[in-house]
Amino acid sequence: MLVAKICRLYPHALPSILIKAFFEVFFQWKWSWQCPVHLKPSANNVALRNLAWDPERNTKDKDHVMPIIYPIHPHINSTFNVTKSSLQIMKKEFKGGREVVSKVYNNEACWSDLFKEFNFFDEFQHFVVVTASAADAGRFRRWIGLVQSKIRNLVDFLEFCNGISYIRVNTENFSPVSETDKYVRRWFLGFVKEGSQLHVKDLKPHMEAYKSRTVGLARRIGFYTRDMKLETVYAERQEVKDMKEEKANFATPIPVLLNRVPISSDQWCREIMSSAKTTRQRDEGGLPIPPKVRETE
Repeated sequence: MLVAKICRLYPHALPSILIKAFFEVFFQWKWSWQCPVHLKPSANNVALRNLAWDPERNTKDKDHVMPIIYPIHPHINSTFNVTKSSLQIMKKEFKGGREVVSKVYNNEACWSDLFKEFNFFDEFQHFVVVTASAADAGRFRRWIGLVQSKIRNLVDFLEFCNGISYIRVNTENFSPVSETDKYVRRWFLGFVKEGSQLHVKDLKPHMEAYKSRTVGLARRIGFYTRDMKLETVYAERQEVKDMKEEKANFATPIPVLLNRVPISSDQWCREIMSSAKTTRQRDEGGLPIPPKVRETE
Protein backbone atom coordinates (compact mmCIF):
# COMPACT_ATOMS: atom_id res chain seq x y z
CA MET A 1 0.00 0.00 0.00
CA LEU A 2 2.99 2.29 0.40
CA VAL A 3 3.74 1.91 -3.31
CA ALA A 4 0.08 2.64 -4.10
CA LYS A 5 0.30 5.79 -1.97
CA ILE A 6 3.27 7.07 -3.98
CA CYS A 7 1.53 6.26 -7.27
CA ARG A 8 -1.48 8.29 -6.15
CA LEU A 9 0.71 11.21 -5.13
CA TYR A 10 2.63 11.15 -8.44
CA PRO A 11 0.23 9.60 -10.99
CA HIS A 12 2.19 10.67 -14.09
CA ALA A 13 5.74 10.15 -12.85
CA LEU A 14 8.31 7.89 -14.48
CA PRO A 15 9.31 4.68 -12.62
CA SER A 16 12.67 6.16 -11.59
CA ILE A 17 10.89 9.17 -10.10
CA LEU A 18 8.47 6.91 -8.23
CA ILE A 19 11.34 4.95 -6.70
CA LYS A 20 13.07 8.15 -5.60
CA ALA A 21 9.80 9.55 -4.21
CA PHE A 22 9.09 6.31 -2.33
CA PHE A 23 12.25 6.52 -0.25
CA GLU A 24 12.16 10.30 0.11
CA VAL A 25 8.55 10.43 1.31
CA PHE A 26 8.63 7.53 3.75
CA PHE A 27 12.06 8.39 5.12
CA GLN A 28 10.66 11.79 6.13
CA TRP A 29 7.23 10.49 7.21
CA LYS A 30 6.38 11.22 10.84
CA TRP A 31 5.40 7.69 11.82
CA SER A 32 2.87 7.74 14.65
CA TRP A 33 -0.84 7.19 15.24
CA GLN A 34 -1.30 10.90 14.57
CA CYS A 35 0.04 10.57 11.01
CA PRO A 36 -1.35 7.40 9.41
CA VAL A 37 -0.95 6.51 5.74
CA HIS A 38 -4.31 6.68 3.93
CA LEU A 39 -4.94 5.85 0.29
CA LYS A 40 -8.18 7.78 0.54
CA PRO A 41 -10.10 9.58 3.31
CA SER A 42 -11.89 7.23 5.68
CA ALA A 43 -15.65 7.26 5.23
CA ASN A 44 -17.86 7.42 8.29
CA ASN A 45 -19.68 4.09 8.12
CA VAL A 46 -21.82 3.85 11.27
CA ALA A 47 -22.40 0.09 10.91
CA LEU A 48 -18.65 -0.66 10.85
CA ARG A 49 -17.51 2.15 13.11
CA ASN A 50 -16.58 -0.16 15.98
CA LEU A 51 -14.31 -2.21 13.73
CA ALA A 52 -12.53 0.71 12.06
CA TRP A 53 -9.16 2.08 13.16
CA ASP A 54 -9.99 5.18 15.18
CA PRO A 55 -7.53 6.28 17.90
CA GLU A 56 -9.93 9.00 19.06
CA ARG A 57 -12.52 6.39 20.01
CA ASN A 58 -10.26 3.43 20.78
CA THR A 59 -7.23 4.36 22.88
CA LYS A 60 -5.49 1.05 22.06
CA ASP A 61 -5.11 2.26 18.49
CA LYS A 62 -2.76 4.94 19.80
CA ASP A 63 -0.24 2.19 20.53
CA HIS A 64 0.17 1.49 16.81
CA VAL A 65 3.54 2.85 15.73
CA MET A 66 3.20 2.58 11.93
CA PRO A 67 -0.47 2.83 10.92
CA ILE A 68 -1.19 2.08 7.25
CA ILE A 69 -4.96 2.06 6.81
CA TYR A 70 -6.88 -0.19 4.45
CA PRO A 71 -8.87 1.82 1.86
CA ILE A 72 -11.92 -0.48 2.15
CA HIS A 73 -14.49 -0.93 4.91
CA PRO A 74 -13.77 -1.38 7.69
CA HIS A 75 -10.78 0.97 7.63
CA ILE A 76 -8.46 -1.08 9.83
CA ASN A 77 -4.72 -0.80 10.35
CA SER A 78 -2.86 -3.28 8.11
CA THR A 79 0.32 -2.95 10.21
CA PHE A 80 -1.10 -3.31 13.70
CA ASN A 81 1.61 -5.85 14.59
CA VAL A 82 4.58 -3.61 13.72
CA THR A 83 6.77 -3.19 16.80
CA LYS A 84 9.14 -0.40 17.74
CA SER A 85 12.03 -2.58 16.59
CA SER A 86 10.54 -3.38 13.19
CA LEU A 87 9.74 0.31 12.70
CA GLN A 88 13.37 1.20 13.42
CA ILE A 89 14.49 -1.43 10.90
CA MET A 90 12.18 -0.05 8.21
CA LYS A 91 13.32 3.52 8.90
CA LYS A 92 16.89 2.31 8.47
CA GLU A 93 15.97 0.67 5.16
CA PHE A 94 14.17 3.80 3.94
CA LYS A 95 17.28 5.83 4.76
CA GLY A 96 19.58 3.34 3.04
CA GLY A 97 17.39 3.22 -0.06
CA ARG A 98 17.27 7.01 -0.19
CA GLU A 99 21.06 7.19 -0.09
CA VAL A 100 21.47 4.59 -2.85
CA VAL A 101 18.94 6.34 -5.13
CA SER A 102 20.70 9.65 -4.54
CA LYS A 103 23.99 8.06 -5.63
CA VAL A 104 22.28 6.60 -8.71
CA TYR A 105 21.10 10.07 -9.72
CA ASN A 106 24.67 11.33 -9.27
CA ASN A 107 26.09 8.44 -11.34
CA GLU A 108 27.88 7.06 -8.28
CA ALA A 109 25.91 3.80 -8.09
CA CYS A 110 23.55 1.62 -10.13
CA TRP A 111 20.00 0.46 -9.51
CA SER A 112 21.12 -3.08 -8.69
CA ASP A 113 22.73 -1.71 -5.51
CA LEU A 114 19.23 -1.44 -4.07
CA PHE A 115 19.04 -5.24 -4.08
CA LYS A 116 22.33 -6.11 -2.44
CA GLU A 117 22.02 -9.02 -0.05
CA PHE A 118 21.74 -8.14 3.62
CA ASN A 119 24.35 -9.89 5.77
CA PHE A 120 22.60 -10.40 9.08
CA PHE A 121 25.59 -11.67 11.05
CA ASP A 122 27.89 -8.84 10.00
CA GLU A 123 25.28 -6.21 10.86
CA PHE A 124 25.11 -6.91 14.61
CA GLN A 125 27.62 -7.30 17.40
CA HIS A 126 25.18 -8.65 19.99
CA PHE A 127 22.79 -11.60 19.69
CA VAL A 128 20.25 -13.66 21.56
CA VAL A 129 20.39 -17.31 20.47
CA VAL A 130 17.33 -19.56 20.81
CA THR A 131 18.00 -23.31 20.74
CA ALA A 132 15.23 -25.92 20.65
CA SER A 133 15.71 -29.68 20.74
CA ALA A 134 13.77 -32.90 21.26
CA ALA A 135 14.47 -36.64 21.36
CA ASP A 136 12.74 -37.84 18.19
CA ALA A 137 11.47 -36.53 14.85
CA GLY A 138 7.76 -36.37 15.74
CA ARG A 139 8.13 -34.44 18.98
CA PHE A 140 10.91 -32.33 17.48
CA ARG A 141 8.74 -31.15 14.58
CA ARG A 142 5.88 -30.13 16.85
CA TRP A 143 8.20 -28.48 19.36
CA ILE A 144 10.17 -26.27 16.95
CA GLY A 145 6.94 -25.25 15.22
CA LEU A 146 5.67 -23.84 18.50
CA VAL A 147 9.02 -22.30 19.47
CA GLN A 148 9.37 -20.47 16.15
CA SER A 149 5.80 -19.19 16.20
CA LYS A 150 6.43 -17.60 19.63
CA ILE A 151 9.76 -15.90 18.93
CA ARG A 152 7.74 -12.72 18.45
CA ASN A 153 7.00 -12.90 22.19
CA LEU A 154 10.72 -12.86 22.89
CA VAL A 155 11.09 -9.70 20.81
CA ASP A 156 8.22 -8.12 22.76
CA PHE A 157 9.87 -9.02 26.08
CA LEU A 158 13.31 -7.74 25.04
CA GLU A 159 11.88 -4.43 23.84
CA PHE A 160 11.06 -3.67 27.48
CA CYS A 161 14.74 -4.01 28.35
CA ASN A 162 16.45 -0.65 28.85
CA GLY A 163 19.56 -0.31 26.74
CA ILE A 164 18.31 -2.01 23.55
CA SER A 165 17.73 0.27 20.58
CA TYR A 166 16.11 -2.33 18.32
CA ILE A 167 16.01 -6.08 17.66
CA ARG A 168 16.01 -7.94 14.37
CA VAL A 169 15.09 -11.61 13.92
CA ASN A 170 16.89 -13.78 11.39
CA THR A 171 14.02 -15.72 9.80
CA GLU A 172 16.33 -18.60 8.83
CA ASN A 173 16.96 -21.40 11.30
CA PHE A 174 20.14 -23.42 11.61
CA SER A 175 21.05 -26.96 12.61
CA PRO A 176 24.35 -28.38 13.88
CA VAL A 177 26.41 -30.46 11.46
CA SER A 178 26.78 -33.31 13.94
CA GLU A 179 24.51 -36.27 13.20
CA THR A 180 24.00 -36.82 16.93
CA ASP A 181 22.43 -33.34 17.20
CA LYS A 182 20.10 -33.66 14.22
CA TYR A 183 17.04 -32.81 16.32
CA VAL A 184 18.33 -29.35 17.22
CA ARG A 185 17.45 -25.97 15.70
CA ARG A 186 18.79 -22.51 16.42
CA TRP A 187 17.41 -19.03 15.73
CA PHE A 188 19.39 -15.81 16.02
CA LEU A 189 18.13 -12.39 17.09
CA GLY A 190 20.53 -9.50 16.59
CA PHE A 191 20.16 -6.31 18.58
CA VAL A 192 21.77 -2.88 18.82
CA LYS A 193 22.72 -1.56 22.24
CA GLU A 194 21.72 1.93 23.25
CA GLY A 195 24.56 3.43 25.25
CA SER A 196 26.61 1.32 27.66
CA GLN A 197 23.99 0.72 30.33
CA LEU A 198 22.94 -2.76 29.14
CA HIS A 199 24.38 -5.79 30.93
CA VAL A 200 23.86 -9.49 30.20
CA LYS A 201 22.07 -9.95 33.51
CA ASP A 202 19.44 -7.44 32.33
CA LEU A 203 18.47 -9.80 29.50
CA LYS A 204 17.95 -12.92 31.61
CA PRO A 205 14.52 -12.09 33.11
CA HIS A 206 13.12 -11.37 29.64
CA MET A 207 14.60 -14.54 28.14
CA GLU A 208 13.27 -16.59 31.04
CA ALA A 209 9.82 -15.06 30.59
CA TYR A 210 9.82 -16.21 26.95
CA LYS A 211 10.88 -19.73 27.94
CA SER A 212 8.22 -19.95 30.65
CA ARG A 213 5.46 -18.78 28.31
CA THR A 214 6.43 -21.15 25.50
CA VAL A 215 6.82 -24.21 27.75
CA GLY A 216 3.60 -23.31 29.57
CA LEU A 217 1.72 -23.14 26.27
CA ALA A 218 3.10 -26.54 25.22
CA ARG A 219 1.91 -27.99 28.52
CA ARG A 220 -1.58 -26.53 28.07
CA ILE A 221 -1.75 -27.89 24.53
CA GLY A 222 -0.84 -31.29 25.91
CA PHE A 223 2.20 -32.40 23.91
CA TYR A 224 5.08 -31.22 26.11
CA THR A 225 7.56 -33.89 27.25
CA ARG A 226 10.71 -33.67 29.36
CA ASP A 227 13.00 -34.24 26.40
CA MET A 228 11.82 -30.98 24.80
CA LYS A 229 14.50 -28.43 25.62
CA LEU A 230 14.52 -24.67 25.08
CA GLU A 231 17.54 -22.47 25.76
CA THR A 232 18.05 -18.73 25.27
CA VAL A 233 21.53 -17.27 25.69
CA TYR A 234 23.37 -14.05 24.95
CA ALA A 235 26.27 -14.26 22.49
CA GLU A 236 28.62 -11.89 20.71
CA ARG A 237 29.48 -11.99 17.01
CA GLN A 238 32.46 -14.35 17.19
CA GLU A 239 30.58 -16.82 19.37
CA VAL A 240 27.66 -16.77 16.95
CA LYS A 241 29.91 -17.57 13.99
CA ASP A 242 31.00 -20.73 15.80
CA MET A 243 27.40 -21.70 16.64
CA LYS A 244 26.04 -20.97 13.15
CA GLU A 245 27.16 -24.18 11.50
CA GLU A 246 24.67 -24.75 8.71
CA LYS A 247 21.18 -23.79 7.60
CA ALA A 248 18.38 -26.19 8.36
CA ASN A 249 17.27 -28.15 5.33
CA PHE A 250 13.73 -26.82 5.39
CA ALA A 251 12.44 -23.29 5.46
CA THR A 252 9.30 -23.58 7.56
CA PRO A 253 9.14 -25.99 10.51
CA ILE A 254 5.38 -25.59 10.96
CA PRO A 255 3.66 -28.99 10.57
CA VAL A 256 2.32 -29.02 7.03
CA LEU A 257 1.56 -32.29 5.28
CA LEU A 258 1.76 -32.88 1.58
CA ASN A 259 -1.63 -32.69 -0.16
CA ARG A 260 -2.92 -30.17 2.38
CA VAL A 261 -3.19 -26.38 2.26
CA PRO A 262 -0.50 -24.85 4.55
CA ILE A 263 -1.74 -23.06 7.65
CA SER A 264 -0.19 -20.21 9.62
CA SER A 265 1.63 -20.87 12.89
CA ASP A 266 -0.97 -18.96 14.93
CA GLN A 267 -3.84 -20.89 13.32
CA TRP A 268 -1.97 -24.12 13.93
CA CYS A 269 -1.55 -23.28 17.64
CA ARG A 270 -5.23 -22.40 18.00
CA GLU A 271 -6.34 -25.61 16.35
CA ILE A 272 -3.96 -27.73 18.43
CA MET A 273 -5.18 -26.08 21.64
CA SER A 274 -8.82 -26.66 20.77
CA SER A 275 -8.06 -30.29 19.96
CA ALA A 276 -6.93 -30.93 23.54
CA LYS A 277 -10.60 -30.91 24.57
CA THR A 278 -11.96 -32.98 21.70
CA THR A 279 -11.17 -36.25 20.00
CA ARG A 280 -9.96 -35.66 16.49
CA GLN A 281 -8.35 -37.65 13.71
CA ARG A 282 -4.56 -37.41 13.82
CA ASP A 283 -1.97 -37.27 11.05
CA GLU A 284 1.19 -39.35 10.58
CA GLY A 285 3.16 -37.19 13.01
CA GLY A 286 0.55 -37.52 15.76
CA LEU A 287 -0.84 -34.01 15.25
CA PRO A 288 -4.59 -33.42 15.29
CA ILE A 289 -5.78 -32.49 11.81
CA PRO A 290 -7.32 -28.97 11.96
CA PRO A 291 -10.90 -28.97 10.68
CA LYS A 292 -10.31 -25.90 8.49
CA VAL A 293 -7.43 -27.52 6.57
CA ARG A 294 -8.93 -28.85 3.38
CA GLU A 295 -7.55 -31.36 0.96
CA THR A 296 -6.13 -29.91 -2.24
CA GLU A 297 -7.30 -31.19 -5.54
